[in-house]
Amino acid sequence: MGGGAAAGLAIEGERVSPTLRRLGPNISAAADEALADVLHAAALLQQFPESAAVHHAGARAKVEVLAELAGTVEEVQSADPAAPPLIPPVSRLDEVLEELRSDQQARLEIASPQAVVEELKVRAS
Repeated sequence: MGGGAAAGLAIEGERVSPTLRRLGPNISAAADEALADVLHAAALLQQFPESAAVHHAGARAKVEVLAELAGTVEEVQSADPAAPPLIPPVSRLDEVLEELRSDQQARLEIASPQAVVEELKVRAS
């Protein structure tokens, strides 16, 4: 991949949309993780060729998701950078509270699986 392609998908700088500025670190981290998974699958393919079908399918799926991510970032980047973000920014406080609430809910579900079953029954009816 040449420097031109990488520069075309920059998610940092002056002309970056507010959405990409906000999501940039997560986009980079997600892309890095997916690339690491693909490289790991390649190493496994080389070491264990008999399991090629499984690792090849997983790597192909990651590459497809990466392509979708790149296309979406490119679309967002090509939009007017002065346009306000469509999703209002979430404060760090709101993010932390949401994560804590999710954690508490998960702990409750683990502690009392019967309560979860009952809740699901109520929702289904």
